[in-house]
Amino acid sequence: MKLVTMLTAAATAAVATTGLAAENAEASGIQYKACPSGYVCIYEYDYTFVSKYYTYGSHNLSYMYGLHRIKNSQTGGAKVTLCYGYNGTDCTGPTIPAGKMYEENLTPINSIYLYP
Repeated sequence: MKLVTMLTAAATAAVATTGLAAENAEASGIQYKACPSGYVCIYEYDYTFVSKYYTYGSHNLSYMYGLHRIKNSQTGGAKVTLCYGYNGTDCTGPTIPAGKMYEENLTPINSIYLYP
């Protein structure tokens, strides 16, 4: 019974630590630039700021490979969809609702599409 309690405590601590990683990145201020209201921001996986987008429509991505974090700080329920083609074509990738951050492999993604 003692072993089960110890394993449960270790698992709980691991989950708590993982859940705090995203919150701590913002609080630490290390290479993290908050995404302004109304924008979609892309960060490297370690929260290094890459770029931000404000206007509706398609935006081509360049030199973004591997895991990235995409933060949708748009307002009014606006969304961003990841597109496999350039200029907002083949937009069958994930759609990120307002107020959410997703981790995505951007290697096959060539553009994003922002819309209300």
